[in-house]
Amino acid sequence: MMLQIARREERQVGKYRVTLLYDQQDRVIGALVEGPRLSRPVYIAVNERAVPRIPKQVKKFLAKHGFQLS
Repeated sequence: MMLQIARREERQVGKYRVTLLYDQQDRVIGALVEGPRLSRPVYIAVNERAVPRIPKQVKKFLAKHGFQLS
């Protein structure tokens, strides 16, 4: 199954830029995190359980949008 990105929304969380990606039903399907301590942008799917090394404030922001990071 191929997902289509219908909309992007960019937010600034501290020094990090978080781009939320939405599908046609206006549900969050992923996020792209960019920041000074990341060597390259990190993509996180909304139902991904892996925990990338990102700051606590970014994790809290993503949790508000339905991401299940522990």
